Amino acid sequence: YYASVFQGDLGSVEMSTALRSWLNEQTESLLQEQVQDLSFPPNTTLGLASTVNYQVQWLNEFSKKTSA
Repeated sequence: YYASVFQGDLGSVEMSTALRSWLNEQTESLLQEQVQDLSFPPNTTLGLASTVNYQVQWLNEFSKKTSA
């Protein structure tokens, strides 16, 4: 399932930086602005984060031709 696990003090600057970095890696930095201030509260025991980066393309591309 492509899971990642991190261990450390969830309220620390290092873990907050790791969380933001992981989220940016998983979403190809599409949410960089939204995660820039994200962190776990200092007394957090367990934290979970998940991402979905959906990519799709057409099986048959559309023609650029138009009909009159």
